[in-house]
Amino acid sequence: MQKFTLAIIGILCISFFMSCTPSTIPQKTQTALNTVCTIQLFEYGTEKIYKQLFGRLDEIEQLMSVTIPSSEIAHINKAAGDFPVKVSKDTFNVIETSLSFAEESSSAFNPAMGPLVSLWNITGFNPLEDSIPSSQKIQDSLSKTDYTKIILNKDAETVFLQEEGMALDLGGIAKGWAADELMIILEENKIPYAIVNLGGNIYAYGSKGNGEAWNIGIKNPFDSNAPPVIKIETYSASIVTSGVYERFFIKDGVMHHHILDSATGYSVQNGLVSVTIVDPSSMTADALSTLVFALGREKGLSYMNEKKIKGILITKDYEVYASDVLRGSIEILDPSFSLIN
Repeated sequence: MQKFTLAIIGILCISFFMSCTPSTIPQKTQTALNTVCTIQLFEYGTEKIYKQLFGRLDEIEQLMSVTIPSSEIAHINKAAGDFPVKVSKDTFNVIETSLSFAEESSSAFNPAMGPLVSLWNITGFNPLEDSIPSSQKIQDSLSKTDYTKIILNKDAETVFLQEEGMALDLGGIAKGWAADELMIILEENKIPYAIVNLGGNIYAYGSKGNGEAWNIGIKNPFDSNAPPVIKIETYSASIVTSGVYERFFIKDGVMHHHILDSATGYSVQNGLVSVTIVDPSSMTADALSTLVFALGREKGLSYMNEKKIKGILITKDYEVYASDVLRGSIEILDPSFSLIN
């Protein structure tokens, strides 16, 4: 499942100042990808470069949004069970990559979860209005989420959903792809450092102006208004978190959140409250944050260590688990949380 344009990373702890001339724009915020996006170019920010960056975000949204009727994803979903749809190279590449994550994780990450996303009204969660779908509706929707029935033709660049009622949803990977595309633009324009925040998908590009590592704060999953609970030091990497606490409702004492289990059709219930991934590829970090969350603490930690993935797991018991390659680069800021060796 996906994060659905959620701001779930937390606070950027950037402890330096840039000298900007009146003609520069240190940062700019606009709505894109159905979320609030902020790009900080510090003294390198100009109207021209910001226009290029936000223009690219708009292009990606027009291609991959499930809520825009003219998008390529909407056309693919509408043609499910009927005919293959020719798509752009961008959309094809993102779908192809998402399927590789689905296959590697045995559907823990699944781009075909669109029917369940719609059924649970994920993007419209409202604690006062939402209710649990019937078990029959969940099973009916679940039967339409077999990612192996997404047929790609690489030569023709077409995508075909074999069964009527199937639907793609790239919310768990498209923002990551978008962030990576912005990094290409920054490189082309010789921007040495920047912070990109696409609704919580963070990319800390380069290093701070003095050459030091970026300090990124991870949000407290139990209190949105509290200071960050973990600090990560990193150079030029994306930091993406999947958590249960931004889109949810509670009914009969059970939290129903937006990270859905591809095996049951219900919210994942495994004791985790958030997973953070750090990776040079934001698309990889985006997908892995959901994939590892779905695997759970033991399997998720084992998977990260085997693949040498930089990741952090936080449990409902305030326990913090870090993968071997990241443990030495984090600092617990809140004594309520314990780093487990």
